[in-house]
Parts: sequence; C-alpha cells; structure tokens
Amino acid sequence: QASSKTQLAEHRLVDAQVLYNLRDYTRAAILLLDYVNKYRGTRGYGAAVFYLADSLYHKRDFLSARRYFRLIVERVKGKFYQESLQRLVELSLRTGDTSNVQTYLSLLSNIPPNQLKPSVPYVKGKYYFFKRRTDEAIRAFRAIPKQHRYHMHAQYFIGASLVRKKQYGAALKTFQALLRQQPKSTGQKQIRQLTHLAIGRLLYHKNKISQAIDRYQKVSRRSKEFDAALYEIAWAYIKAKKLQQSLRALDLLVLAQPDSPFVPEVKVLQGNLLIRLKQWGRATDLFTETRDKFVPVHKRM
Repeated sequence: QASSKTQLAEHRLVDAQVLYNLRDYTRAAILLLDYVNKYRGTRGYGAAVFYLADSLYHKRDFLSARRYFRLIVERVKGKFYQESLQRLVELSLRTGDTSNVQTYLSLLSNIPPNQLKPSVPYVKGKYYFFKRRTDEAIRAFRAIPKQHRYHMHAQYFIGASLVRKKQYGAALKTFQALLRQQPKSTGQKQIRQLTHLAIGRLLYHKNKISQAIDRYQKVSRRSKEFDAALYEIAWAYIKAKKLQQSLRALDLLVLAQPDSPFVPEVKVLQGNLLIRLKQWGRATDLFTETRDKFVPVHKRM
C-alpha cells in the first residue's frame, strides 16, 4: 500500500509538471497543492512545493507564492533553495515589501561561489537597479559572463543604468555593442527590440531626429514595444515639424494595436494635430468620439 501511494504521488507530480511546462499554471497549482497537502514525506515534496510556488508566481498570486518560497528557504532547503531565494528577491519588488530582502541577499552571499547559480548576480542586479542603487546594479550585471543566457539582459540594464547616470555616450556604445550579439531565445529577442527603442530615445535626446526615427522603425511589428515605437516616432515627427507623418504614425498605432494603453493619449494628440493641420471637421469628430467613449468610463471609476 505504501508503494502504491508513492507511485500515485509520483504520477501526480509528473502530471503537474507537464501542466507547468505547458504554462497551464492554474491546473498545475491545483494538482500541486493537493500533492503538498497529502504527500509531505515523499521525495518529490520539495519539487512540488517549488513548482506550486512558481505556478502561483506566474498566476500573479504573489502573496501565496511568497509563502511557499519561504517554506523552501526556511525548512525544505534542497535543490530549489537558490531559485526560491531569487524569486523572493523578485517578489519584494513586485509586492513593494522589501523588509526581508537584505536577509535573502545575505543568504545568497553565503553560498560558496563554486555552488552559486549564474543567475544570482542578474537577480541581484535587477533588485539594485529598481531600487535605484545604480552603481551596485552595474557591478552585479558586469559579473555576468558572456556565455550566460541573461548576458544580453544584463548588458541592456547596464545601458539603462548609464542613461540614469546621464552618461549618454557610454550608454549608446553599450546598446550598439548589444545589437552586435545574435539573440537566440525569445527573451533575448525582446531585449533586442528594447535596445532599438533605447537607442532611438538617446538619438532623440541628442536632437538627431531623422536617425532616431530610423532606429524606432527597426522595432518589429510583432514586438511588444511596437506601440511605444510608433508613439515616439510621432513625437519625433512633431519635433521635426512633419505633422502629416506624425498623424500617419498615430493612425497606424491605433490600427495595429487598438488595445494599446497609449490609445487615449494618441486620440488627444491626433485631435491636436488635426487642429494644427486645420482639419476642423475631423478634429471635432475625433474629440467627440473620444469623449463619448471615455467619459462614461471615467464616471464609473
């Protein structure tokens, strides 16, 4: 009977891991919660707690996720100890509760260097970056070797840190060097799109408007940053006094990504451009349509 119970537990864990790998985090969490409650003494218990915590993390149930990651750090230990500490650091940023972060960072620092996972400096760097401890962030990111899967991410954050320090020339060189690397993963491809956007912003800041527009246009239509690129292209055209081109960029944004969070601001900007282009009828229709759409929402809020 003990053997059949062990086999049932193993099958339950495998099923949950399959769902986790398929990113079906809700169903994975249900199976894993059942496992954690019923099979506490089994050899798969530590893995079950970790995958439960991480499923909850991906579901954005951050407080529940934190509870199970803490369970690993404080009691379970094992192979998922470092990953759980890293997640707890990330959760401190997402929840705004940084009361225990120094403890987590100290525990990571206590791990012998030859046992430390290479993702640890990246997590530390992200924490320091978002807490505006910029120099510490740069040091952490520079510790990440070139062959590491987060090297491109780290280089992007170094560039962003240099921008924050107003070292624009050094930031531009960092971003340009980053584009010479070939992305392999989905995350690295996203970093490439963000880098095009960052270079465009730096060129815009240096008043190199045509070059900035060229750079913004390198952002892929399939990128999450495509709406941001179009919005910033529109402002670049306005600065260059090319109002018609700016209006076309905004029209494309609304057409390509009607659910973009930029759309309310875009509508107002479109209306103002139409006024400056003396297209009074279109401007009136646009402002009326925008008012009718958003005023009821504002009243409900």
